Parts: sequence; C-alpha cells; structure tokens
Amino acid sequence: HLVTHTSGLPRVGDLDYFSRADQPVTEAELLAALDGVRLEFAPGTRTRYSNLAGALAGLAAGRVAGRPYRDLVTEDVLAPLQMTGTVWDPEAVADGRLATGYGTDDDQPGHHWRMGAAEAMGGLYAPLEEIARYTAFQMDAWPARDGEQSPVAQRSSVRESHLIAGHASPLGQTFGIGWAVVQDETLGHLVFHTGATYQYACSVFILPRLGLGVVAMTNTGAPD
Repeated sequence: HLVTHTSGLPRVGDLDYFSRADQPVTEAELLAALDGVRLEFAPGTRTRYSNLAGALAGLAAGRVAGRPYRDLVTEDVLAPLQMTGTVWDPEAVADGRLATGYGTDDDQPGHHWRMGAAEAMGGLYAPLEEIARYTAFQMDAWPARDGEQSPVAQRSSVRESHLIAGHASPLGQTFGIGWAVVQDETLGHLVFHTGATYQYACSVFILPRLGLGVVAMTNTGAPD
C-alpha cells in the first residue's frame, strides 16, 4: 500500500521536510509525523499520492535490508548502473555540475531540502545523462524475453512495477509500484513520475511498448 499510494495516509501530514535548510529530518521526526494520523480511506480502496508513505516505505526497506536506505540505493541500484555522479547531498555534487536553482515566486534561489530519513520520497542530485541511463534501464524490461539480466532487478520485476497495482482508478490514472500509470487513448500504456523541490524539478515519461522515454529537468520547481 505504501509504494502503490493506496495506504490512506495523507500527502504529507505533519512531516516538515520543506523548511529544512540545515538539519536533515531524523527517523524520530518521521515516525512522530504518524502520531494521531487518521487514514483518509481504507487501505486498498482508493489511490492518493502520499510523500509520507514513500518516506515510510524507504525506512521499511532499509530495516529489512539491515542498512540505511541511502546505502541500499547507492550500493544496489546506483553502483550497478554506474550512476557515480548521482549523490544525496549538494556538497557531494562534482565541482561545476550543480545547477543554480531558483524559487518560483521571486526568482530568488531557494534552499536545498534536507530530507534525511525521509529521502526515499526523493532527494537525489543526478545529472541528465544518468537519469537517462536509469530510464533506459526501466525501458529495457520491455518486451519480455530471455537473456542476460541486470544485477539491479529482473526484467519481470521491473515490468511489474509498470503495471497497475492495488487499486484501479476509474478516472484513468492509477499507480504501479513507484510509478504513475495511465492508459492513454492516444499514447497507450504510459508510465511516469514527476517531482519538484524549491529549486529543481524532474519528470520521466516512458511509453514502454513503444520503446520511447522522455526526461525533462529544470532548475526551478513548484512543489505542492
């Protein structure tokens, strides 16, 4: 339910990650955001995007793996895909590669979010070429076939993440595992995800059955 956005948890609740310019969110603060939370619907009966759910899914994944979520992603996803320029902190970005980010209200630079224990909801700094490489990894899952598999995940597992999981919305958009999924009348099967902070935005759109992927990145954002 957490990774298919069918948990019933609110979008953010009382979790404050967007005002954090210096101190990252702690695990205790993430868990405290659940205090007194009432589910908005019975799990599995509806879909509603939840940043809080994504953060908790990362925390759970780290506990199952026995290592921090950051290490899990770095070692099991980024390293095998040779995404060596993708990092978690702005200070770790290679010299001259960090784009200047701008806020949307007055074109002034906004602060970098410090999501800490909540960074499973998003928090990576990645160059365009490596986002494209990750998108190509996702697209390589189609069509189903034999042959050498990626060390990150089997093609069948990646394809499963691109399919409707949990609850099928009559309004068209629903969720796979970590992806939004739409059956578009013109484009067909569309898999995508978008995200933004005060400074940056990134969108990935994949038409897996057509072998087409689109990545769009900007140095301004409009988080809701």
